[in-house]
Amino acid sequence: VIEDMIAEIEVNHDIEYGLPLSTVLYSLFEYQKNMELGSFFFENVEKEGVILYEKDKFH
Repeated sequence: VIEDMIAEIEVNHDIEYGLPLSTVLYSLFEYQKNMELGSFFFENVEKEGVILYEKDKFH
């Protein structure tokens, strides 16, 4: 499932670069609501975030 794939990406990144990642998962509704409310965290995600998963693609 997606959580397992993300955990694998985190572990591989930590091993390769020595820098742990910490991911946070939100539903589409939560994401849209926080953007609507002007959350600085979500605005930063829009500017600086890295896509780990898109439909039918893995990065």
